[in-house]
Amino acid sequence: MGSAPPWLRALYAVAGILLAGQLLHVLGAWPGATGDAIFDDAAAALIPGIAFLGVLVCAFTVRRRHWLIAALGVGSWAAGNVLWTYSFQHGSTTPDLFLFLAFYPCMVVFLALELRDRCPRLPVGLWLDAVAGVLGIAAIGFGIILPLLMPGSADDVSKLAFPVTDIALIALVVAMFTIARWQPGRDWVVWGGAMIVLAAGDLLWVSQGGGSPTSLSVLLWSAAMLVIAVAPWQSSRAIPPATMTVAKRLAWPFALFLASLGIVIAGNFVTLWPAGLWLAVAAVLVASYRALDSYVQMRDMPDSHRLAHTDELTGLSNRRGFLDALRTQLHRHPGRPAAVLMLDLDRFKELNDTLGHQAGDLLLSQLGPRLSSALRPADTLARLGGDEFAVLCPGAGAAGARQVAKRLQDTLDQSFSLGDLRLHVDASVGIAVHPDDGTTVEELLQRADVAMYQAKGAGVQVVEYDASRDEHSRDKLALIGELRRALEHADELVLHYQPQADLIDGRIVAVEALVRWQHPSRGLLAPGAFLSALEGAGMMRRLGRYVLREAVAQAARWRASGVDLPVAVNLATADLVDGALAGEVQALLDAHDLAGRWLKIEVTENTVMAQPERVMTTLQELRELGCPISLDDFGTGHASLAHLVRLPVDELKIDRSFVQALKDDAGSAAIVRSVALLGRDLSMTVVAEGVETAGAWSHLADAGCTVAQGYLLSRALPAAGLEAWLRSRDGGELPAAA
Repeated sequence: MGSAPPWLRALYAVAGILLAGQLLHVLGAWPGATGDAIFDDAAAALIPGIAFLGVLVCAFTVRRRHWLIAALGVGSWAAGNVLWTYSFQHGSTTPDLFLFLAFYPCMVVFLALELRDRCPRLPVGLWLDAVAGVLGIAAIGFGIILPLLMPGSADDVSKLAFPVTDIALIALVVAMFTIARWQPGRDWVVWGGAMIVLAAGDLLWVSQGGGSPTSLSVLLWSAAMLVIAVAPWQSSRAIPPATMTVAKRLAWPFALFLASLGIVIAGNFVTLWPAGLWLAVAAVLVASYRALDSYVQMRDMPDSHRLAHTDELTGLSNRRGFLDALRTQLHRHPGRPAAVLMLDLDRFKELNDTLGHQAGDLLLSQLGPRLSSALRPADTLARLGGDEFAVLCPGAGAAGARQVAKRLQDTLDQSFSLGDLRLHVDASVGIAVHPDDGTTVEELLQRADVAMYQAKGAGVQVVEYDASRDEHSRDKLALIGELRRALEHADELVLHYQPQADLIDGRIVAVEALVRWQHPSRGLLAPGAFLSALEGAGMMRRLGRYVLREAVAQAARWRASGVDLPVAVNLATADLVDGALAGEVQALLDAHDLAGRWLKIEVTENTVMAQPERVMTTLQELRELGCPISLDDFGTGHASLAHLVRLPVDELKIDRSFVQALKDDAGSAAIVRSVALLGRDLSMTVVAEGVETAGAWSHLADAGCTVAQGYLLSRALPAAGLEAWLRSRDGGELPAAA
């Protein structure tokens, strides 16, 4: 909640000193009229006043309106104390009783609103527990406590008002404790203590006839007010998850049920207050319904639990079931070894793509029983998702885990029957052992996963986790976290621009936007240092949107300053399969008053072939906006000439590997000439990347290429650096011949 301001804490200290004085007065210190005037009158008026200030300040600090209701109630009590002191000293009649009584409905409303705010959308069973608790407390109060303290006073409204509202307040506190599974937060613990102390003072006063209160009653009331003043500044908490057992959660409502049932039975033998009897009957009925509801839930719980923890396709445990089993193992046997094995099928995606998902599902359904046959009854096998499986082997160390991994691999020796096909399947297995490789669920899963991917990368069947070989993975995880922050704040990612020049006259015809990361500690990083991590973390789309925004904004700034430079932007598959991309690009161009021709979209052959139909649809939409489409790294991917004819492409970019081998490799020179001829026949611009020598420039021009890009012109530069470079060029002078 926060701490009270210093001046208020000082007032609380004063109130605490006064309360200590009241306690000493009750114990016999300062007897006589002077002591009564100081502690029964002055202190009793000051402490509620300080409590009123404390609750009021907190209400305005946290800006929760219903706390003003609590402040109103405490203020009413404080005003009642002042008037009572005045009437006692002057022998006059004042409405102090009504001011005291006004405190109770205010607090009832406040606690009810606080209960509502703290407990939205709770299960019906918890509300039934709360209702049973409220009725049980009320039944005990009206059926046992009040008749004992006030025999024959059932019709005395003025005497009943205070204990009745005390019961309501305590019932609300009990409701909160029950709903919160007896973990309500410190603030409600303090509220509950205040209500109990207040009720004790009221019951003492009522039991003594309801006249002039004793010093003990005044002490209890003052203590309750001071505790109320402290309560708003205590920490609160959300309702915790259901971690208690059914028996523990139902213990308190069941105890109240027994007490209420006892009151109902006693009503047949002795005369009870009618209110207490009817409240007890209501408590018994609600508690009985709750017991029936709990029985139905417990009867259905095994089936619900099984469905929630079972993979529908294979019948094995699912991710949730495996995590629960691993969590239970670590909690119950923290020092005992246990092995976690991660198993992933090799080339499963190819199987799905070739034979379809039905064949993949059929394989997975046969795989479960095969793998299970290699395990002990105590082991847990789960399908985590896709073609990834996990095994938990309680009590197994590294040697035992290796034996399990071998048995799992042995089950894959026999082929699987997929209709008319017989198929052999391989798998990669990673092993992590508790406690050597990790002591938490997250550590063991992550490290078994790292080992599994190391097995895949090395082309071996089984790899045990080795911390000394995990530095790259740790760096990668840290890098992903830093990248996520960089994308969120966008103050570390920058665009550099590499110029492209006409091979005939040397004019700068466009620039390519290349992202760089100005890392806080590692300096300026090129894309190769972070793009693979970004792609693996699924953040390429966010990067693509950032680059688009910055590139379009920069093109608009250049146009406004009289520099007409189209900007080329590289987009990944994640960007191009997004059906909303063209609309977002149109909105960006409109926002900066740019035509589509000022934004060139570059894609690689592999990007297109990842999902050709969806990518080609998006490229066609972008081309209709006027954006030229460039096929990057042409000649290194998997696109065929048939795809090239279908692609909405305006430009071919010859990969730098061919350009840089022009001088020494006749094959590369032939490929460059062929691509240049192909581009001319298809009316496409042909851009040569990686031009670093004047000789290469001349060869490319002779071969019929259109545009050059490379270090011979310039490295990629920040926007300001590129502008300075453009100003320094002398009329588009051609590079000197070698």
